[in-house]
Amino acid sequence: MSLLPPFICPHLNLTSSNDHCPSISSLPQLITFAAQHNPHHTFALQLRASDLPRCELSFAQLGGMVERASAWLISSGTTTGRGRRKEKVGCVAILLASDVGLFVYLSALLRIGVPVRFFCSLVLIRFNNNFFKRPSSSLLASVRHQSRT
Repeated sequence: MSLLPPFICPHLNLTSSNDHCPSISSLPQLITFAAQHNPHHTFALQLRASDLPRCELSFAQLGGMVERASAWLISSGTTTGRGRRKEKVGCVAILLASDVGLFVYLSALLRIGVPVRFFCSLVLIRFNNNFFKRPSSSLLASVRHQSRT
């Protein structure tokens, strides 16, 4: 087992001050920084319900996943993304299983400037009645696989 290089901490600045120091002020910027400066460090361990071994994801893999998800969201027509800061784009709702995919799609949508809404299955009835009244809304959803005993 080889040793990893030291983890490089980003300079975070979540205030609205006008510091001239280069800093990270958003989740997409943080993911890009981590993928570039800490590519082989572990971002997440994904456990699986089956007997398969756990899945270890590095920051480099996370960065790639977010980039591919961003491209897919636009190419699939789920959203157009926002080209300019003042451009208005429709919100995308996320109704996914609670795994790393949820975080990847959230990050991808934020990366392309799209507002995100999260929903849980407990609010589906209200969700169906209210969300799609907006013409520019989209939904990302996954089907949960349940085993019967």
